[in-house]
Amino acid sequence: MMPLTKFYHIKILNVAGPRASKDPAIYNDVFKILDMAYKIHKVDQIRNLEKLPKTVIEAVERLIVDLPLKDKTTIAKMAEKDLMTLQITLGSYIGSEFGIWTGNAELSGSCKRASGDVHVDPGHAPTVIIEELWKQLRGSHRLRVVK
Repeated sequence: MMPLTKFYHIKILNVAGPRASKDPAIYNDVFKILDMAYKIHKVDQIRNLEKLPKTVIEAVERLIVDLPLKDKTTIAKMAEKDLMTLQITLGSYIGSEFGIWTGNAELSGSCKRASGDVHVDPGHAPTVIIEELWKQLRGSHRLRVVK
């Protein structure tokens, strides 16, 4: 279930209900509801910032805990050149859920330091985390034949 505080970049919002000519207070009522929803969202963002990973290592540790075993073993089996296929799915998740795209400056800075490239932009930062995740999983989640 998607959290109620998930906001999108809404440019136009159509609200169904009586017209202002039939209910003069409707504009103010809708405005109050939307304003309260926005304020709740901002409070949630502040609370969530405190829970966000601050380093690449913390982000990788969180992913290792959260990802299903099947996904971890799949990533561990991947060739390094194939990691780019994870950008749309896992990269998008990392960028949005770990706050890289919404101002988690500490994690962005950690990605820059980990990559050795001070010019790593927020669009590339999830790649740094995916690569580190892959390295960790190769050591702990690769299936091996035991004799």
